[in-house]
Amino acid sequence: MTKEATPLKTNSSQEDSFAFFLLDNQEFGIKVEHVRETILHKHEFTRMPCSMDALDGLINLRGSIIPIINLRSRFHLNAIQRTPESPIAIVQFNRGLFGLLFDEISEVIRVKQSEICLVETAEEDPELCNQGVISLDGGDRIVQLLDLERLFKKYNLPRINNETFQSQQVFIPRKQDITFMLNGQEYAIAVDAIREIMKPPAIKRKILVHPAIKGVIELRGKLINIVDLRNYFNFPAEGILPESRIIILQGDLNCGILVDAIKEVIQYDEDLLLAVPVLQKSQDHISGIVALEDGRNIIKLDTEHLFDNKLIQQLQGNMKLHAEDLNSGEDVKHQEGGNSSEIKDKVLISFRLDNNYAFDITLFREIINYSAAIVPLPGQQHYQEGLLNLRNSAIPIINLRKYYAMDNHTNVNEAKIIILNLPEKTIGIMVDEIIEIVKPARMDVERIPQLSHDAKGKTANHVREGYRLKTTSGEEKSLLIYDVEQFIRDIEVPAGNIDVPAGENGCLRSMSL
Repeated sequence: MTKEATPLKTNSSQEDSFAFFLLDNQEFGIKVEHVRETILHKHEFTRMPCSMDALDGLINLRGSIIPIINLRSRFHLNAIQRTPESPIAIVQFNRGLFGLLFDEISEVIRVKQSEICLVETAEEDPELCNQGVISLDGGDRIVQLLDLERLFKKYNLPRINNETFQSQQVFIPRKQDITFMLNGQEYAIAVDAIREIMKPPAIKRKILVHPAIKGVIELRGKLINIVDLRNYFNFPAEGILPESRIIILQGDLNCGILVDAIKEVIQYDEDLLLAVPVLQKSQDHISGIVALEDGRNIIKLDTEHLFDNKLIQQLQGNMKLHAEDLNSGEDVKHQEGGNSSEIKDKVLISFRLDNNYAFDITLFREIINYSAAIVPLPGQQHYQEGLLNLRNSAIPIINLRKYYAMDNHTNVNEAKIIILNLPEKTIGIMVDEIIEIVKPARMDVERIPQLSHDAKGKTANHVREGYRLKTTSGEEKSLLIYDVEQFIRDIEVPAGNIDVPAGENGCLRSMSL
């Protein structure tokens, strides 16, 4: 028997939607049009005597009897104990319904035909269940594409006819949603409102005008805004975890939402969607509560009214900012220059502290004005301004002028505070003013050779290098590259927990430095 992989011979720009599942740490894909829903079945299967080895049993799904195929047995993989969290994909084949038992739901994603390679066999192999592979991420990620006909042909499975029973039922419109977890609560979004679901890739971010805007991703040449739904709903912050997923929504906004985990695909009668009493001024983003028979109450979101007008405007502005970078060709190779090529790949934020300094914008979170609410602490270092309760987070504020033994601000209320985005800690630094966002990719860049100690000034220990930049309009400027990370390593911050005075909510908070 021989196998050959050939690209699918169709329009290469055409896209199809696939549901990806994990099985023994391998990814398998099924066309979404074949997947009716995914479920979690917490009860035992009904065992059939003298049944085939891959048939785990039968379940009753809303009056339909569904045979459950154990794909580990079908593919001769090591057996594991099924758990209540093991997903079952209900697929439609030859007008019959079958359940496929997987380890985990991975993603729902749109795939170009050019990314699919079909496997052609010279002779029929009863064990062969895939019809090809999907090549993603430049070939680093391979997903096997399941062929349902080959999967079931070995067993010559009969179709269990549920049509007679269903024809006797009163027709009630049914809905199909994808459910996900957020802060311990299950939510749902209509399947037809979702473009695809994916694992979070690298997210690019600049100035976040709204704290819920995580940044943007580039998906097949298009920019997609990412909204952290935890932040938007004012839930406690949580980093991106292995089970986190991004749901790309349909619509003109080109937006995705970051959620804790995808749970399953559900189908339910329309009358199970219950209206929610008006509890607050604006709850247009909630369609109702899906009250399932097993006692689960799922909050269904209306994606057309999910975001308020303020966030929509800022999403549009954030998209324009990143689109400028995409169109400017920042990611293409720059002129040879050795020392200046590294800085040309970055976007910098510049500030003044007697001289002009800049650092990588990825280390930046936000800018705030000096606040009289900064609370000095007993025994703090001379350069520590104190602690600021910023949206219920205690943030130490460092006065750079005091740290570098410069004259203090003439009017401290005119100072700006840069909140830094650092791993596992958040710190604010006081500067004279914020100058601008600098994009060296659009400028002529020249590294200043042998930068003298005097040129670096009192900040010499934290200045890596200096550059002269010239814009297309002929404007020239000089910048000293400030090493934020080295500065943070050098400052002496007392260890331990520090009690923070109560914020607006009256809660006493504690932070660890």
